[in-house]
Amino acid sequence: MRFRLLLCLLFSAPFAVAEGGLLDKKEKKEVPPEVKAERDANRSHVEVEGVMYPVYLFEEEVDPKNRAKVAIPKKAKREGRGGVVLLGTIIDERGRIINMTVAMTNAEPDIQEAAMTAVAQWTFPIQRDADSQPFAYAVMVPVTVDSTPFFGPADKDF
Repeated sequence: MRFRLLLCLLFSAPFAVAEGGLLDKKEKKEVPPEVKAERDANRSHVEVEGVMYPVYLFEEEVDPKNRAKVAIPKKAKREGRGGVVLLGTIIDERGRIINMTVAMTNAEPDIQEAAMTAVAQWTFPIQRDADSQPFAYAVMVPVTVDSTPFFGPADKDF
């Protein structure tokens, strides 16, 4: 009797998981057209060398296609240093970074340099205007560098 019950559970469990949506991909939120129109009407712009660039929201409006991982410097890793680096980037019509600067940070220069090196390799989606013409835009990219050692979960509760 127990064997039949176990066999029934084994064969029905995969179907229950699949039907329950546990294996479904993460749904992407669709932004309503009126929200997009309001964003575009009130969009911030940044001036760089006399050129005005519209600023887009990182990951909500502009999710990078290819992301290189940050190669943490050995000395920083050994010392357990890290931090957050906020990079101001200008993206060209092809989705490549043409200008980048550190806007804010609490990290030391070697970690800032590692973050900039990694982000310089990223590619971004191409933004198009109403006439389907690509244009350059700005994105603020936050990069978190964490080099603290992780030893796994504690064996005991203290």
